[in-house]
Amino acid sequence: MTCTTATCASCYGAAGQCTTCTDDAAINDLENLDCDGCTSGFTITIGSKKYCRENGKIYVNPDSTKTLELGTMTYPYKTLESAFIEVWNHWTDDLTREVEILVMENTFNYVYYQDKPLHIFKRDSFKLTTYSTANPTTPARAKIHVTNAKSWATQTGTKFNLMGNNPAYDDAKAVGIEGDETKARTSSWYAIVVIRSNFIFENIDVTNELKLKDDDYAFINPINLGAKKLEIHKSNFKMYGTVMVAFTTLQFTSTFVEIDTENLVGGYVFVISCDPATDVVVGEVLIDNLRLDGKRVELFKYGGIYMTGPQNFTIQNSYIGSYGFMFDAKQLTRADSPLNCKPDDDVQQNIIMENTVYNMSSTFQGTPHHGFIVSFLEWYPRHNMNIRFNNNRIENI
Repeated sequence: MTCTTATCASCYGAAGQCTTCTDDAAINDLENLDCDGCTSGFTITIGSKKYCRENGKIYVNPDSTKTLELGTMTYPYKTLESAFIEVWNHWTDDLTREVEILVMENTFNYVYYQDKPLHIFKRDSFKLTTYSTANPTTPARAKIHVTNAKSWATQTGTKFNLMGNNPAYDDAKAVGIEGDETKARTSSWYAIVVIRSNFIFENIDVTNELKLKDDDYAFINPINLGAKKLEIHKSNFKMYGTVMVAFTTLQFTSTFVEIDTENLVGGYVFVISCDPATDVVVGEVLIDNLRLDGKRVELFKYGGIYMTGPQNFTIQNSYIGSYGFMFDAKQLTRADSPLNCKPDDDVQQNIIMENTVYNMSSTFQGTPHHGFIVSFLEWYPRHNMNIRFNNNRIENI
């Protein structure tokens, strides 16, 4: 189709690049860039204009040289913020629709966490991973660099962004959001806030750059997930602060993740409160093939892996190769009874460490603290406990 003013209000570049239909009733197909309707996929409304997104995939490539940002493979968004904001603002008609945000492999992606953090609300299926045009089945990793030392700006060369020149979350779209969830969204501590959603983070390495060190900073904060699940797979974290901190119950799985301890304040942190109405929490935490390793500079506020709560907790097939300082608030791996939670359901609670290597560098000088600590006070009412330390190896300690 030739882009003409008879059907298209905004034409860019070569013939056929129509970004805005003249008729508000017409639907612009983002794949074909015409106003011929939506033969497959679903319709999103932006202002008075309608667009057809052919599948649940949104593409991001910060190295794109295209003048259009549409979230398609041909015209990808150049920032993660545009992709997340599209879902938050315009995918609200069906919260069960699968969301997949795909980042081009081997790219460097800024997240301006105090200007435009990444937020997810009430999604049944939301995945952030990578894609490749050369090797579609085995894409390489991408990198996310979280910063507040730089500010978000319109990307170089962009003439039209489907989300506008300065994308922003529409708070009115979060129907039913609760006070603690709004507080997490508006805090200056978290790069990704996951609210009542299933979320998979995969194949992405994370670094950061903060103007001032804040030991409350965390990369991911899941809140009120309940029976929904947070998953982190095949990723590396070399950053200041905490990788993930949860204060409400969730299901959690981590596989094939590396966490560098040099500037770590906390790794995976679960400080779980109970539902005051029932005082019972159900939850499964599985950490498999984790490598927690490196030098130490910062004191641990939370520890490498810290759990206080009544969910089941398993670390397996992992390598704990760093060390703790005498003045760390928490140790490398620790499970405690919660101070504000007294479940009386008498369900067996499992805390398991197995097939894991603890290895502290033999060249470390000082008084280190190292090990797996389980501390449940006698007043904790759930006495049916299964604590298993099985088939682990301890070296240089």
